[in-house]
Amino acid sequence: MNIKKWTNSLWSVLLGAALLGGTLVSCQDDEFPSMGATAVNAFTRSDEGMGEGNGLVQQDDGYWKATRRVPLVGTGRVINNISNTFVDLGSYESQADEYEQAANNLVDYDLVNTTFSPTNILGGDIALNQIVSILDLNYDYAGGQKAGFVIKNTKSGLLDVKVLTGLWLDTYLNGEATGEHIAYTEATNLVDLGLGNIAGGNGLSVYTIEGTFSKPFDEIRLGASGIQLSVIQDIEIMYAYVGENPMIPAVNNGDALSTAYFNKNVTTPKGVSWAGGYQDVSLGKLIDGDLDNGITIELVSGVFQPRMTVDFGRKIPAGSEIGFYVTGGQLANIGLGSTTVLTTYNGETEAEKYSRTGVVDLKLLGGGVTVYSMITTKECDRAKIEFDGLNLRLGAIVVHYAFVREPTTIDVSSYFTLTNATVYNPIYRFADAPEGGTVQYEIVSRPSTANNVSIKTPSENGDIGYLLTGLTVAGNYVIKATYTDANKNTSEQTATITRMVKPKTDCNTPLINDEDATPENAEYTAYVPEGFNGIVIGGNNTQGDVSAVTDHNINNCIQYTDASITLLKDQGIIGVKKNNGSIHTGGSTVRTGFVINNKSHLLGLDALRFMRIRLLNNNVPVSSELADENNGVSLSLIDETSNLVRLSIDTDEEFDAIELYTSGLIELKLGTNLSVYYAFIEDANQDCGNPGEECMQLITNANYGAMASIDTEGLLNIGGTVTNLGNMVDGNMDTYASIMKPVDVATATIITVTFNTIKENQEVGFILSGITGLTNVDLIGIMKIKAFYNDNEVLDNTGGGLLNLKLIGNGDKSYISITPPEDFNKLQLIIGKGVGLLNTYQINGVYLRPDFDGDGVMDCVTDDTSTEITDLKVIPSDICLGDGVEFDVSGGVEGVTYTLVFINKHSQDEIRSNVTINTSGGLDFIKEEDFYNLPAGEYFISVEHGSNELNRITELTIHPNETTWKGTTDADWNNWDNWSEGTPWDCTNVFIPNTVENYPNLLLTSSASKEYRCNNIHFASDAELIGQNRLRYTGKVFFDKTLEAGKYQLLSMPLQGMVTGDMFVASNVSEWETWRNNKDESGHSGNYFLEINDNGTTDVSNYKESRTNPLIYQRFWSKDVTNKSLTRASYSTDDAAIVAMNDWSRSFNAVGTPYALGQGFAVRIEGSGNYTFHFPKSHNIYHYFDKGGNSLNESDPTDRNGEIGHFIVESLPPSVQLSRETSGRFYLFGNPFMAHINIKKFLGANSSVSSVKVYKDGQYVDITSSNVANGAQIAPMQAVFLETKEEGTSYSVNLTEDMLEQGNSSGALTRALPEQLELLVTASGHTASCFVTLSSTANDSYDSREDALLLVGNEEGSGVAVFTAADGKALSIQRMKSATRIPVGFYLKQTGNVSLTFDDSDNAWNGWKLKDEQTGRSYPINGRITLNDVSTGSGRFFLEKVQ
Repeated sequence: MNIKKWTNSLWSVLLGAALLGGTLVSCQDDEFPSMGATAVNAFTRSDEGMGEGNGLVQQDDGYWKATRRVPLVGTGRVINNISNTFVDLGSYESQADEYEQAANNLVDYDLVNTTFSPTNILGGDIALNQIVSILDLNYDYAGGQKAGFVIKNTKSGLLDVKVLTGLWLDTYLNGEATGEHIAYTEATNLVDLGLGNIAGGNGLSVYTIEGTFSKPFDEIRLGASGIQLSVIQDIEIMYAYVGENPMIPAVNNGDALSTAYFNKNVTTPKGVSWAGGYQDVSLGKLIDGDLDNGITIELVSGVFQPRMTVDFGRKIPAGSEIGFYVTGGQLANIGLGSTTVLTTYNGETEAEKYSRTGVVDLKLLGGGVTVYSMITTKECDRAKIEFDGLNLRLGAIVVHYAFVREPTTIDVSSYFTLTNATVYNPIYRFADAPEGGTVQYEIVSRPSTANNVSIKTPSENGDIGYLLTGLTVAGNYVIKATYTDANKNTSEQTATITRMVKPKTDCNTPLINDEDATPENAEYTAYVPEGFNGIVIGGNNTQGDVSAVTDHNINNCIQYTDASITLLKDQGIIGVKKNNGSIHTGGSTVRTGFVINNKSHLLGLDALRFMRIRLLNNNVPVSSELADENNGVSLSLIDETSNLVRLSIDTDEEFDAIELYTSGLIELKLGTNLSVYYAFIEDANQDCGNPGEECMQLITNANYGAMASIDTEGLLNIGGTVTNLGNMVDGNMDTYASIMKPVDVATATIITVTFNTIKENQEVGFILSGITGLTNVDLIGIMKIKAFYNDNEVLDNTGGGLLNLKLIGNGDKSYISITPPEDFNKLQLIIGKGVGLLNTYQINGVYLRPDFDGDGVMDCVTDDTSTEITDLKVIPSDICLGDGVEFDVSGGVEGVTYTLVFINKHSQDEIRSNVTINTSGGLDFIKEEDFYNLPAGEYFISVEHGSNELNRITELTIHPNETTWKGTTDADWNNWDNWSEGTPWDCTNVFIPNTVENYPNLLLTSSASKEYRCNNIHFASDAELIGQNRLRYTGKVFFDKTLEAGKYQLLSMPLQGMVTGDMFVASNVSEWETWRNNKDESGHSGNYFLEINDNGTTDVSNYKESRTNPLIYQRFWSKDVTNKSLTRASYSTDDAAIVAMNDWSRSFNAVGTPYALGQGFAVRIEGSGNYTFHFPKSHNIYHYFDKGGNSLNESDPTDRNGEIGHFIVESLPPSVQLSRETSGRFYLFGNPFMAHINIKKFLGANSSVSSVKVYKDGQYVDITSSNVANGAQIAPMQAVFLETKEEGTSYSVNLTEDMLEQGNSSGALTRALPEQLELLVTASGHTASCFVTLSSTANDSYDSREDALLLVGNEEGSGVAVFTAADGKALSIQRMKSATRIPVGFYLKQTGNVSLTFDDSDNAWNGWKLKDEQTGRSYPINGRITLNDVSTGSGRFFLEKVQ
């Protein structure tokens, strides 16, 4: 799909602002909230002539979306249809040039002053007729956007509603109606459509007739139904458009658009003259971010005249629309003399004013939205609205806010567009740069063997234009054009020029004898047909024996000489008979005929009217056709270098003889001679003897800036119709403009095409089709072509110049051409008057046979294009099973059969399929199923053609629909052998089991050249994926998590949109898991990737909510939970070191609270054994149950943030923000990845973290940068505590790809440090430890940079802890320098005996002992000791250094 052919809601008629300071009044009924109160921003043109940036953005599907209002004017925008019904018997009756110019005003660059008036073409009593159509030749527009026409009222005063109620809009795509017809009648209710009338005013009103169209389109038509001429007499059409300029509310703290435009600088000036009696509180409602509030007006009287002013805080350029948005009110009560005034200011100096006095039928506006606005002609920075009038009861209208719409500017697409093209010539011409601009072309890509391709500028080629030369290899050439306008605004566009080569095989097989044939054994015999009286030729007979027609030399001929020939009725010229058997046995269709000379003379004469071809079988005629009827005998060229033509017919009859003869009585002026060379036969399906389409280059809007128009000399006045005029220059030979006129009308039709200048002595002409019942001679008699250069005629072939016109045909097309002897930039095709049969015809295009190098020989004749495929690319090279691809071919010939060989990379199996090259430079499979039947696999592709072979020239991967990770080779996601069915792609559902040796690692550089993709992905419990941020998945992420019951575990959630209520196991989990494991008919486990939800039915696929089997307890750290009941935990101890560590919430039952990114939480499952949870759940509402499993009358909606089933981390580096309610050093952080986090690298990236506390085996293990083991990790979905060096209420965690890795089996979290002493306590079957380390650089006091605080939880703790103390803080790790006495303390849930063991691995603590101050005993620290009656606290035990 190229840039163009790359590329209902109720309508609203929005009443416009004045051309020089007018108002817009529109309304919107509350029942139709989707209808914007879109004001008119109709007619300003940027000073620069081109808007900044492109207003059109191409969507993924190739269609174009307008980011602002884009006028459909300039390059590629053409008047496409003109209906006969709209021809007035007045203004344009005999002024074709004036009519043409008037219509083209719609697409010129002047948006203001040049218009098209339908009153000049409208007749009386019109019913359902089109007024005008605008076609964009270069862009297809996406559905879902507005489009319409801008019109204006040419007189001050009232525009009758009946005008607007009769108008309608249609859209088309590629000449076909989209089916979206937007019509408006009074019966549809004016209130619904927001339509009212404007009366009075001091300017000309402008209106938009628009709709929102849901389907793509490239053409928009404006029509009228049942409008009287007297009603519409003051309407003029200005231009068509697509898109809209958004209304920008002049508010502070508004949306991104308002903030960017006004920068929160909007104010409301005070004082009676600016604000009447309104105070700050009311005025503030005009400019705050709440668009629903505003200033309410209930009564307007002589005492109180409401007014209000907004200062925009910036300059608003001329051409902008400025206004106020108003709702409500009983506007029908406005009386005569009442006035609404809009005034703009520069500072306090008035700039412009517009007043609207009186409104007709304003009952139509009640209850809706009213927009008062004006188009400015001067710069301003303030706007004021005033409501003046006596005893005006408005009924509580609300003025909500002021607004601005930016000016409508002409888009860059109006000046220059580069489009795709398919060519058969080795040289292609690009369009010239528009006046005032420049363009640079460059080659982006080309076929790999096209080494001679280049772009020649006009200065390099004799000012011909920009040429792409050296297209000697068939294939795609991608070109980039950079256009720069006069003000240095630039636009870049790319397009693909596809070079094709047409085959010339099995064509023009002569019916001639072998060189050594004798009269006795000759296969063919030439003769003068019997029963004919012969030919009288100026006193001379034929020169040469008639056997010259069948001898072996095709250059021999039989020649009739002299200047005149008298052809009697049914006079034979020549016949050829096969002596034995049939020339054609019938059944298939063949083309057969004679090759004759004098194409430049004969084709212009009446001789063709009477030439016939007759076929015989056993001397019985089987076919006879007129030699010049397009439906019968065709006239075509032998080639572009000879002077020979062919007369032929198509037949499926059996025949053994063919004759050329004449029918009629006429004397012909032939010139010098008539020669017949030989008879021929060929397959009718071959593109043989055509008029040289491979040597043609269409003159289009894209490459020559061509524009088509029609001058009728009265065509439309007599009921004619022109449709799809733009198709003449759209670059597609199969589309056409249609011209219809009544039979036997004495009028001529002039078709005019203008274009960039073309050099002299190149054949140029028109392609016509749909001509029935006329001979070629008829056409020559009524047609003429004129060429012009800047309106000066170059060549006129009328009168004596008739011999310079050529007319040839093939099949259903005729080609009429001339060869101008001088440069030219305009052609006219004139269809003469007086021919009754030619009432309908089609013009397919305008063509040139290029001779850019000026050597007198057409460029295609000297073309040395390769006929073999030289390269092949597959686009895309990765596809899903069952999908198609495009094959980008370099070289080769269109229509020729080649063989593709698909070689499986792994098995080396080969699969062959035959293909042909299509007209787009791609491949078509002769058996389409050959490709779609290819199994999933990685393939090399070879190309075979006869003895030529391109071995393994390209590669293709066909991915499976489902696959399971094996990891048997390595961790490379894109290694085919790592998967059960091969590597995944966008279509593939993926399973990651938890029983593999290697998990996929997307951070590997070995396969980074190809994206990592899948559709849905399912993780078994504890399965991993390293580098999830690099995975491109089109579906969702699913995972299971198996947890042990009976103890608290610290977790986090890895997906978006998860809430606390998701932690449950379905009451029907066994049946649901059985259903999930079912496979479909393809053997796929698709149920794994269906939504986990409960729709309330008994279907086994429903995941039924349950809260009691098992019971789930959850806690958040230092965070309130919105809950039905919420308390805070508290320990019954006065020890500050212990109490400070406890900041868990009570177990809560809230079901709708979301889990945040990186948030850890504690969860405990009641009971014993293991339970498997399934995620993501997508329930919309969760319920509360009592302990018996009974549902209570309580429920909460699930407040799901983000997209359900998406990783909570999808890009790196994220910054995870942790928070706590009160200032402190501990934060609970949850690993948000499906991979382990290397703690050593984590600490390196987070230098403000002094320790990571991992809950393991019933206790917290303190990990610092000093003691961290190389293999220490945070598991996926595991939460850990972070202790920061400084207190605070928030901390930002840094995460990097470098810290992500697969889990290891070591399990080691810490390593022993030099001079480290470990104290290991055991009580009631639980153990805990703390560490003290000697260091010459340490601080004996508490130092958050080197010491770790003890963390003891409530229910997650083991019930025992040992710690040292410094500065009143309990420490699990303490570094010291010279202290000789260290407090040791314990935490126990109850008083009892403890066993204490000391581990002094390097004997650095020799000379130290443990002192019990309560008993006075001292203990050595080289073994295990028992301490009795120990309770929670410190102050009883000390480590002391023996002096």
